[in-house]
Amino acid sequence: FNVAGTAGTNIGKVLQVVQASDSTETDTSSATFTDIVTASITPSSTSSKILFVAHASSLYSSTPGAFGKVQIVHSSGTTTVASTAPYLGTSGASAVGVGSASISYLDSPSSTSAETYKIQFNCPYTPSGVVRINGGSAMSTITLMEIAG
Repeated sequence: FNVAGTAGTNIGKVLQVVQASDSTETDTSSATFTDIVTASITPSSTSSKILFVAHASSLYSSTPGAFGKVQIVHSSGTTTVASTAPYLGTSGASAVGVGSASISYLDSPSSTSAETYKIQFNCPYTPSGVVRINGGSAMSTITLMEIAG
């Protein structure tokens, strides 16, 4: 949606909202990040800010000592703008669900070109373990909001 206003009074208003989601259950045992959800937004002005709110659902570990990590990357996939600390999947003898992770960040891309953000996850520390996201077909989402600057 768009919020109309006169010049100089639009600052701080939400100009557009884009949301993407995915419920594909995904497992990894790799330290290489895997894309989970991708969303793009095209700012209307170089002074606009992009507020993103990302939610990674139903994180799970099947191996004692397996860790997972969730991050948000911007555009080319080379700029990490926010991440969780590695979470311990389990330290006991059985698999465990560790809940969800939410990340919010206010970005200043200074561009009117399409800006792409991705939720990614990996398993950076493991004794040959596996971590899962969207277990039980839970949904991970990313919401992008253009804020007038």
